[in-house]
Amino acid sequence: MAKSSKNNSFRVEVIPNMYEIGVFKKTLSSRKRLRITAAIAILSLTLCYFAAGTFIRYVSVWSLLNGGIIVLLYIATLVIAYLLALVIGDIVFAGPWLKKMHLGNSYTPDDIEEQKALLKNKNIYFIFIWLVSIIALGFGCDFCTGANVRWYQSIGGIVISMRSPDPAERTAVIRTISNPYHSAKWQEPEIRESLQKCVLDEDDSVRAWAIYLSGKAKIIETADDLMQILRSDTYDQISRQEAAIALSRLEWKKARGLLMTVMRTAFEQNHADAVLVPATLFAFYTLNDDMASSEAIHILDTCLTKRDCSPQVLQYAFFYLKSMKKTETAALAFKYLNASDLPDDMRCYATDVLRFTATKKDVPAMKQAYDSSQVYAECPVIYRKYHEEAPIILFEHDTLRALLVRAVGNIMDPANYDWIYAIGANTSEAPMTRKIAETYIRAMNQKNAK
Repeated sequence: MAKSSKNNSFRVEVIPNMYEIGVFKKTLSSRKRLRITAAIAILSLTLCYFAAGTFIRYVSVWSLLNGGIIVLLYIATLVIAYLLALVIGDIVFAGPWLKKMHLGNSYTPDDIEEQKALLKNKNIYFIFIWLVSIIALGFGCDFCTGANVRWYQSIGGIVISMRSPDPAERTAVIRTISNPYHSAKWQEPEIRESLQKCVLDEDDSVRAWAIYLSGKAKIIETADDLMQILRSDTYDQISRQEAAIALSRLEWKKARGLLMTVMRTAFEQNHADAVLVPATLFAFYTLNDDMASSEAIHILDTCLTKRDCSPQVLQYAFFYLKSMKKTETAALAFKYLNASDLPDDMRCYATDVLRFTATKKDVPAMKQAYDSSQVYAECPVIYRKYHEEAPIILFEHDTLRALLVRAVGNIMDPANYDWIYAIGANTSEAPMTRKIAETYIRAMNQKNAK
């Protein structure tokens, strides 16, 4: 039984199988023919790499065609590497292996010693030589002809997809590489150059994603084009929105005047605008520039009077003013708190501004607002979700009264200690509000202990 198992053991048989293919059978008819054929094949493969690589890099705009060409090159590399391995085997190996290679299945060992030599199965070494030949030919031919295939596999596929005649493909590739996982590719000159061209693409979706990525990748060369897009109302609103944010990410100070003009114009034309006004306000926030503070206050004054503004305009205007921490905006916040029939969410935005802008003189008004607020009136969490980036919290989930406690507590005036303490100790108060009050009591105790 053991003998049968030994006789049926697996052995790699590469040469005999390939020998049965007509082209190899003819090639193996003499050593001279084998070597000449291999040399011609390697030269032809090199020319194919040059022609295909040049076409892919400088002419083609079809990714599918490029993929097919590269697959054919790899198949040719496999076959020609096999010829090269045969040449090396003809030089390195001898004895039964060489006879087997030349005679194929017609070879019959002369004696037991020859049979043993054959059973050592040098085919495994041949496979190793073949694999090395594949790698050598693949990298060597590509390197000698400009490394265009390697370029395509690294960044060329992205570049060519960005010049594809199909807008969906251009959009898809730009959207894909906008993920931070691909951030290393943002610094590649050819990708940056291709992206710069896409900023003025005729397709709205391609243009919007290219603008977004140009700001994220800080491609400063696109600044003039971004200004042009933001300035012209012939472009769609999403592209203009992306341009405003991108300019702020480029820290392009020259855009501040244009951002202000776009903000004013968009708001005058439509108080319910939910795209351009929020985008320009967020751009000033990103620039950390308080230049738009007066305009934001004017917008919110108008919104309070007209009551026709979009939630986005209100949210971003209050968020911007809160971030700038301008004390003069406290007066605006009290206008909202004292207005009648105002939704709780708008009162929440205004109250949150007081956390960063109120002073000691505002404390009585804040305490009065606390007393007039409902115990369990809650403020919703509002966040900015921008593409695949981490969300930015504009307003946290809290109770309205808790925000007023925060605003008074941030002043850290000992005169307010008893008022805050009473809130923390009041079992009728909302748990969230009591928790905030207790936090400020501990903070004030620690401050006084120093």
